[in-house]
Amino acid sequence: KPDWQMAHIYPKGKYRRLEFEPENLLALCVGCHLFWQHKNPLEFAEWFIAKYPDRVRRLKMMAQYVSSSPQDWRALELFLEDEIKKL
Repeated sequence: KPDWQMAHIYPKGKYRRLEFEPENLLALCVGCHLFWQHKNPLEFAEWFIAKYPDRVRRLKMMAQYVSSSPQDWRALELFLEDEIKKL
């Protein structure tokens, strides 16, 4: 059974307000996260854009606007649980 990690689509260092945004998270196995997403970011971006075009549009919009609402931690937990079940 692989070890899973949460990967950020938009980098958390540059887009702090998206760090815990469920739309900006993707569950990947450790190998895919470290040796694909981080080592080949252009290839990963092409794959992500092709696989999740609607999500890409939403993330682009979110990255442009600052949200003043607090993070809903329970919603984040439920989202992450659903992502893990899909794997």
